[in-house]
Amino acid sequence: MAERDVLTILPNEGKARLSKIQDNLDLAKREIERGNAGRAIQLLATIQEEVEEYEGTAPWAEHALRIAEAFAAKAGRNDDSALRFFGEALERAVNLAERDDSLELHCHLSLGSYLYRTLKRRSGARQHYETAKQIATRLRLGEERIAEIELKIVMIDLEADEDDERKNFDTLKRAAAQDEYTWSEQLAAWHQHLGQSQLALRGKVFARKEGSASEAYFRSLLQSVRVARK
Repeated sequence: MAERDVLTILPNEGKARLSKIQDNLDLAKREIERGNAGRAIQLLATIQEEVEEYEGTAPWAEHALRIAEAFAAKAGRNDDSALRFFGEALERAVNLAERDDSLELHCHLSLGSYLYRTLKRRSGARQHYETAKQIATRLRLGEERIAEIELKIVMIDLEADEDDERKNFDTLKRAAAQDEYTWSEQLAAWHQHLGQSQLALRGKVFARKEGSASEAYFRSLLQSVRVARK
C-alpha cells in the first residue's frame, strides 16, 4: 500500500504519526548527506518500533533504505556489513502492496554507489545501475536523470575494460565541471567524441600523448553540443 493511500484511510492520529515518521526519515537522509551517519542511525533507531507498525508501506521500506545508507557511509572497503541492510531495503521496496518505483530506483542507485565506491565491485554496481536506468526510463524521469545514470555505467565499463579512453572520460568530466554542463550534454559530447575519427583528430586537437584528448578539445565539443541544442 502506497503512503498516500495509508494517509487516506488512517484516522487523524495515525496520519500525524506517519507524518512524524516521514519527517524523521527526511531528517536522517539530510544527516547522511552531511556526513553525520552516526546521528542518522540514532534518529532511525528512535522510530524503529513505530515504523514496524506500518509494515508494507513506503515509509517502512524507506526506513530500511536509510539504515543501509547510514551504515554504508560508515563502512570501509573491507566492510560489507551494509549489504545486508541494502538487501532488506530492496526486498521491502519490491514487495510493497502497491509498488513504489521511485523508492526502488533509489535503492538500486544507492546500492550501486556503495558497491562501486566503497567495495569496488564494478560488475555488481553495473547491474544495479542498469536496473535503475530501466526504472527511470519506465517512469519517464527525463533525459537528465537517465543520462546521469548512463554516465555511471560508461565509467564502470571503461574501468573494467582498462580502456585507454578512461583518461579521456576523466578529461571530459573536468572540462564539463568548468562551465556546469548538464549530464545529457556530457553524454552527448562523449558519444560524439567516440564517433569521431581518431586518425583525423590526432595531431590537431589531441595532446602530445597519442590518443589523449585535451580539455580544450572537450570544451569545444561540449560547447558545440550546447549550441546545437538551443
